[in-house]
Amino acid sequence: MLPFLKIENGDDLIEYKFCGYFGWTDNNLGLIGKSKEDGIYYLISCGANGIINAFAGTEILLDLFGNRDNPLIPLFCPLRDK
Repeated sequence: MLPFLKIENGDDLIEYKFCGYFGWTDNNLGLIGKSKEDGIYYLISCGANGIINAFAGTEILLDLFGNRDNPLIPLFCPLRDK
């Protein structure tokens, strides 16, 4: 199991952890966004879309962190129905 890593940025401390898993969703879209748990976010891509989801996911997460609207948030939300 990988240890948590920490990034210090001024007054902010960000703890993060990398892990790998191969899986997919019914519509082959990744899971990018907030978890049910406070302070937990996902950027999980599916299939051969990894590099595309990495770029789009970064923008989605930055918008979530900055409390900005992004039309892709509901599409990739980990809590979506399908």
